[in-house]
Amino acid sequence: MLRRLFNIVPTVITSVVGVITFTTFLVPSTVGWRMPLVQIAVVIAGVAVLMGFIRLISVHVQRIRGRKGIVYSFILIFSAVVTLVITLLPGDTAKAVVFNDVIVPMQSALGALLAVFLALAAFRMLRRRRTFGSFCFLLSALVVLITQVPIDVPALKTVRQFVDAFTTGGMRGLLLGVAIGIVATAFRVLLFIDRPQSE
Repeated sequence: MLRRLFNIVPTVITSVVGVITFTTFLVPSTVGWRMPLVQIAVVIAGVAVLMGFIRLISVHVQRIRGRKGIVYSFILIFSAVVTLVITLLPGDTAKAVVFNDVIVPMQSALGALLAVFLALAAFRMLRRRRTFGSFCFLLSALVVLITQVPIDVPALKTVRQFVDAFTTGGMRGLLLGVAIGIVATAFRVLLFIDRPQSE
């Protein structure tokens, strides 16, 4: 009985809150209800992030105790604790240093390596099976790789603008797909088809 209660109650609460939030978008007089619900959701999300952080640290502590990947686990724990301490310090100077000197360069480096990884993946795909799709994949990876080179060549700029037109359309399609998926998932939760809270 208690187990069924814990399975049903979170789903009912989620559905009721979801219906109220959805109503605030349709009925203008209920807009005031939305902000308290959003604030509660922010608090819940913060608690979830904290629990995930604690779980991550505990998993890597267990890996160190079991002598599995000690170096990587120690580096992760050390960097996570240092980042946490810096974010808790007053002032924005240390946070700006972490963001501008660590996170942004790493994101730029990973973004620069993405085209190289795509080109290598395309070459490996061509070695296994040579299809029209494989050639198109290789060609698009090479075009992206060449057009991102910081060289002032008018021809490269033209090709880059031409490619950007396609990528912009693709990004819009992806965003539309994500939005439709979110709406479909929300309705599945509201209609009790999916019950992720009880799993």
